[in-house]
Amino acid sequence: MAWLQNSLFGLLAAVLAESATFGGAPLVCRLCEPVIDKPEPMPSAPQAPLRIEVETALDFSRIASDTGQGGDVTVDPRGGNRRVSGGLRDMGGLVLKGTARVTGTPFAAVRIDLPARVQLRSSTGATAEVVDLKTDLSAAPRLDSTGTLVFSFGGRLVVRGQVSGNFRGNVPITADYE
Repeated sequence: MAWLQNSLFGLLAAVLAESATFGGAPLVCRLCEPVIDKPEPMPSAPQAPLRIEVETALDFSRIASDTGQGGDVTVDPRGGNRRVSGGLRDMGGLVLKGTARVTGTPFAAVRIDLPARVQLRSSTGATAEVVDLKTDLSAAPRLDSTGTLVFSFGGRLVVRGQVSGNFRGNVPITADYE
């Protein structure tokens, strides 16, 4: 009987030794490995909802077309400078770059998105378009220690043809945590 047990043990050892490799790679017994407790990942702190408030509306001020061909008015988001081109003329007035305030979780990284274009309408039904909306934000904006980020934005107003009126529209700004 001892011979049979030794033979069975030897046969089992030979089978295990033979099957201990699979495709040339050694097999590892996961039941034989010591159990190592891995710490549970810490849940991230809840993030406060992001809130956006436009503090100053983008305002291209007063322009006129003396040729009827239209043109462009650009407001820089950094300095708020205005540049008028094409058939448009600067008629003075106060030019304003837009400013917005985002609030949320302190020190959190955020992504701010502006639309590609915004259509403006006057009370007469005429239209114009704001394109090339840009901000003065860094490449990786973050909320400060109070959970606040203030930034400026500007863009280019495109006027086509002979249109008149006081043009209005909304610039939808979105913010998300990174």
